[in-house]
Amino acid sequence: MKTFGFDLCSYRKFNCVEELKVIALTHKNLGLEDIGKFHLADDERETRLQEIKEKFGFDELMFLSTCNRVEIVISVNRFYCMGQARELLQELSSDVHPDFLQRIVHKVELFSGRAALEHLIKVASSLDSMVIGEREIITQVRKAFEESRQFGISGDLCRLVIKQTIASAKRIYTDTHIARKPVSVVSLAWQRILSKRLSKDSRVLLIGAGQIIRNMSRFLQKGKFENVTVANRTLQRAESIAELFENGKAISLEDLNSYTEGFDLMITCTGSDEAVITERIYDQLTHGEEKHKIIFDLALPADVDPALANEHDIDYTGMPQLKMVADKNIAERSKEIERCEQLVQEGMAEFDKMHEQRQIELAMRDIPRAIKEIRETAIGEVFAKDLEGLDSESREVLEKIMGYMEKKYISVPMKMAKQVILESKGRS
Repeated sequence: MKTFGFDLCSYRKFNCVEELKVIALTHKNLGLEDIGKFHLADDERETRLQEIKEKFGFDELMFLSTCNRVEIVISVNRFYCMGQARELLQELSSDVHPDFLQRIVHKVELFSGRAALEHLIKVASSLDSMVIGEREIITQVRKAFEESRQFGISGDLCRLVIKQTIASAKRIYTDTHIARKPVSVVSLAWQRILSKRLSKDSRVLLIGAGQIIRNMSRFLQKGKFENVTVANRTLQRAESIAELFENGKAISLEDLNSYTEGFDLMITCTGSDEAVITERIYDQLTHGEEKHKIIFDLALPADVDPALANEHDIDYTGMPQLKMVADKNIAERSKEIERCEQLVQEGMAEFDKMHEQRQIELAMRDIPRAIKEIRETAIGEVFAKDLEGLDSESREVLEKIMGYMEKKYISVPMKMAKQVILESKGRS
């Protein structure tokens, strides 16, 4: 049924978020090494995601990848099951063996509709994170959406979902004490670094250029550390961090094999599945120097060969040690979980209103155009000769009357249609 440019059938068809699906591989159900098999490298992500969207006929697609989760957000207006999700995962990581997929697929979570929305809000607000209350994830969610929009693979539904997701997460961080005591990897690591009382001219070596290293670099910048070298697989990303420091330098990850300037403090966090700092690389970096070294390994799985800490004079801090401190602080935050859950539900209710309003706007967007066309036809064709006989004053009055009628013919049907929708929804 279509009246005055308003497609009521179209509205009813899209008056839900059931087309929203989320395929989640997280630390709760899978090992970090298994999750790592589904990460996509920076230089291949755009092409691969565009190919996947086209191959599987998704309306929209968004890909979130962190050190302990992979979230694939899709919009598809048809039945979607775990079998189809398995096919997507196989396509996402074509190198994995079918037996491996068969082993892990029952641990993968598939959310649909409102459950998918609720999941994403909890992800962005860190309620689903390994470390509850860490703020990095909200930035990672936002960047994942911005990237999908840049790639041209997301659309209106993802925009609305992420808009509400970010708004709800911000409110949770602001209106509760969930982030009061530091539990994020970066904050806890920085507190420990400060306790080492390093001199400001200490040689700092950053390995990786992801969000955690980028956040860590901001702390180092505020702490007035300037002798910083950044090593990363993509040199351009390393350079973008190195330029924050007066004496910052950038090298590729491969250049660690020949790096001779040494370090006093190393902070590493890459997405590698294997150790980046091996015995051979460590010997090259220290170049025979026996001076006490400080290493913070913020990667999962670890970037540093575990044997190094036992064989050399290294003050080593890894994720397990930081997690012990985090767990204590998390216990203090646990009282806030109930309040956070309330805010999640409020956020979902807000999305319902926003989504409904958007669907009404989309369904009724042709009304103003249709009315204007009627007016132009009346003036330019139907009553053109009659108007020629009017003096300027009479024509001006007629123009005012028609302008008034045009506004009413736009606003009144739209208000009536909205009322019909609301009443229809109330009855259902």
